[in-house]
Amino acid sequence: KKKWTIVQRKQHQRQQLKEFDDKRAIKISTFLVSVILTVAFPNTNVWITHMLSSLSQKSNMQSSLYAILCTVNVIVHSVRHERKMEKDRPLTDIIAEEVHMNNQYEEFRMGASSF
Repeated sequence: KKKWTIVQRKQHQRQQLKEFDDKRAIKISTFLVSVILTVAFPNTNVWITHMLSSLSQKSNMQSSLYAILCTVNVIVHSVRHERKMEKDRPLTDIIAEEVHMNNQYEEFRMGASSF
């Protein structure tokens, strides 16, 4: 509550006041608790994880699964992470290629000096 009042005050200063969405908070917390319970107690049947697994197996229900994952902010996080990885990947590929080229050059140079 205290953190929310501070956030509200800051948003009011910036004229970006948002209302707290109780339903969304309940959905997110229910999802997280369900996942934690499933990991902690694998022999128990927690309804939301079984529902998600059955939705993922049926191709005609993919839109429903996507909607659920968007509601609990799983999709937003993974899309952001994938974009970050795409930006970092070319840099690591270039570095790996340069290291490989340097190694080949060193091997060539060492082979040429032995003649």
